[in-house]
Amino acid sequence: MAIADVLYACIECGRLEALRPADNGTEICSRCGTRYRRVPYARIQVEPPGKPAEARSAGEWLDMLAAASLEDLDPARAEPVIVRIADRRRPHWTRGHYLGRIERFGPAIAGTLLLERDRLVFETADHHRAEWPLLDLTAVQPSSRTLQLKLRNGPLVSIRFPEGSAVLWEMRVQTALQDLYADLGKGTILEFQPRIVTR
Repeated sequence: MAIADVLYACIECGRLEALRPADNGTEICSRCGTRYRRVPYARIQVEPPGKPAEARSAGEWLDMLAAASLEDLDPARAEPVIVRIADRRRPHWTRGHYLGRIERFGPAIAGTLLLERDRLVFETADHHRAEWPLLDLTAVQPSSRTLQLKLRNGPLVSIRFPEGSAVLWEMRVQTALQDLYADLGKGTILEFQPRIVTR
């Protein structure tokens, strides 16, 4: 997993989705030149130009980003994505014991994702379009590389961001959901996984 999959913005300058691969396994901010590298004890070292390097855990850096004043979290453009949709559920057995049913994902589909006020819009290169209303979402769950959305009476959608951050898109979708729920008087969302729960 790349550092950019975890750190959705530069610690030094706050630019969103700024980290790019550099030499010797490092990543570098495309705006300010701050270098990022993995160091022992599962930490990430951040070295701004002309300043001493500092190493912290990914969680500590994320806490600092969450507390910082970053650029607007709203996406300014459609993001390239790879989407897979769970088209059915299959039984899962281990050593002869039935453990339940798990989703089986269909093929990977390339396209772009755009977040509008009340919906997510996915469009393929050949202009096939799917719209997922935010009010139809029953769960928003990230992994290290993907964002998974559960739709009411619909499939589980897995979205990978080859050029972006699943963590950042989780924040974008959660913020849009909170705003929409507030506008409609539906209360404050307290949790987004394993299901959306309001106060």
